[in-house]
Amino acid sequence: MILADERSRSCAVTFYASIRKWRIWWGFLNKALLFIWLLVFYLGQMGLVWGQDSRLHTDSGGVAALPLKSFALNSPYGPRTHPVTGERGKFHDGIDLRAFYEPVYSVLDGEVHDVGFGPVIGNFIRIKSGDFILTYGHLSLVLVVPGQQVYAGEEAAISG
Repeated sequence: MILADERSRSCAVTFYASIRKWRIWWGFLNKALLFIWLLVFYLGQMGLVWGQDSRLHTDSGGVAALPLKSFALNSPYGPRTHPVTGERGKFHDGIDLRAFYEPVYSVLDGEVHDVGFGPVIGNFIRIKSGDFILTYGHLSLVLVVPGQQVYAGEEAAISG
């Protein structure tokens, strides 16, 4: 009788932990989908549409380019297992795209805010475009300097 109760309790704890983990991921997924929807809505309000040249075109003639000619998602935004340390559940506040010594392009028109080196991100560039500051990291070669004006689709660096 005691063994059955212990097994039931163990099973209930495991089940609860599984449901809790699912609820956390489901909550994150909902927030991510909401973020994507809001981003698409915001871009639509700005008059941005995808063109055949892999750029977002605006009604006023401006563009937003993709950061790489082709890419695959290497590490998403949100909780993840760290690829180097193996630490689980640590929040990743960026999106890592797989690239191997390829040109990196400015996504939006803007001014190079700063260039530097960080212990986690390595060589990086920050480009200020209106209210946004876009960070490009894990770079092997930086091709811009602080204060330089860059345009969407302009080569700014070489990936690591």
